[in-house]
Amino acid sequence: MKNLGLSDLRLVSPRDGWPNPAASATASHAADLLESARLYGSVDEAVADLDRVYAATARTRFMSKAFVTSRTLPSDLLQLAAAASTAAAAAAAADAAASTSPPASAHAASSVPLSGEGQEAGPGPGSAQASGPPAAAGGWRLPRAGVLFGRESSGLTNEEVARANKVVTVEADPTYPVMNLAQAVVIMCYELFNARLDAAGAAVGRPTVAPSVTATASASSSSSASAPASAASTSPASASATSASATSATPSPLLPASSAEELRARAAALQLASRGDVEAFLQRLLAALEAAGFFAKGDDARRAATTRSIRGLAAKAEGLTVEEVALMHGMLTRLVRPMPEPGEAQGGPGRPGPGGASK
Repeated sequence: MKNLGLSDLRLVSPRDGWPNPAASATASHAADLLESARLYGSVDEAVADLDRVYAATARTRFMSKAFVTSRTLPSDLLQLAAAASTAAAAAAAADAAASTSPPASAHAASSVPLSGEGQEAGPGPGSAQASGPPAAAGGWRLPRAGVLFGRESSGLTNEEVARANKVVTVEADPTYPVMNLAQAVVIMCYELFNARLDAAGAAVGRPTVAPSVTATASASSSSSASAPASAASTSPASASATSASATSATPSPLLPASSAEELRARAAALQLASRGDVEAFLQRLLAALEAAGFFAKGDDARRAATTRSIRGLAAKAEGLTVEEVALMHGMLTRLVRPMPEPGEAQGGPGRPGPGGASK
């Protein structure tokens, strides 16, 4: 971590306790990272302040999550920062238009200088963070991201992977893609560090992300489960280095076999929901909220503003699959269909029957 400019380390329930003299003995001149590491009792606590979490794993079975490789992680972080900058600029422009005072600059959010300082890391199944990313001009803050690493002996559990927004994997020979914890951490840190070097000559107006690296250390961890995790507010790779993850599932005969090909195949096979699918669900949701009295009666302006907020929230859910939209429909159906009282059959007195009419 320290070799590559990262300093924010978070650890989750280290098996051998913390501080650990064995870790300090091998840290050499990086003992300050161990001393500043933060401890957490659960993964949820360790990543609670992060805007995006990547789960580092080489196991692809049973997964249908969006994924990036260690090589494309920096560009994915840059896209996250760019989206936050665009949203902040739009909000600033809207505020300026609604204000009678001289309008605030709508460019404040997009004129953030590149940050090259090391950021924190936190515990985790481990994460690391030294201090939050700096506030950008105009009052918005740069997004925070973290990489969640598993135990040396068994990696992340399925439940821990499920808590992440995306999976990140190191491309390797598929016959033996598994690495030990230290190897995985140094590769991730190396890619982020080189992305900073590549962006060093970029225009100052590009925002940066503070990625925080996490390493799990639970009661079932091996002795090295407390290996460092880190975070740095380095500038990710330029947007031109976009992820190649959504390409053909069949590797080119000119390219070496890669452990990420199965993830690519799964990503290519996913049936993404169309805008119409999401809109149909939103219409059902809005109708259900109307029926439940959620919207203020007689206040059309407030209703319109709330509806826009709901649609804005839905727009942030990128990459929903057809199955996930169907799941949301099912959850909404259950919520709007009253459950029978104990000992009372469905459709009993005062409750809607199968046709929806009260008896």
